[in-house]
Amino acid sequence: MVGWGEIEIIIPSSNSLKSKRRVLVPILAKLKQSFNVTVCEIEGQDTWQRAKLQLAIVGTSSDHIYQAFDSIIKTIENNPEVALIGKNFQVI
Repeated sequence: MVGWGEIEIIIPSSNSLKSKRRVLVPILAKLKQSFNVTVCEIEGQDTWQRAKLQLAIVGTSSDHIYQAFDSIIKTIENNPEVALIGKNFQVI
């Protein structure tokens, strides 16, 4: 089974693309390493404070994939430098 999703975040303290990247790159690396997902920024590359991320994960069951997505959301929500403003997940 394959799960994919989108997460939209804001980075309130960011005042340049460089400061946004300073926050975003470690988040992407942590998600890749901790949850074995493919993740990239798909929208907001030219904005200082917004980013839309797309994720994909392969698993043996939909329950496993949804648990991974829940853990990813918790990881992002626990990061004090970002705020989650939207999410959408599907399992195919």
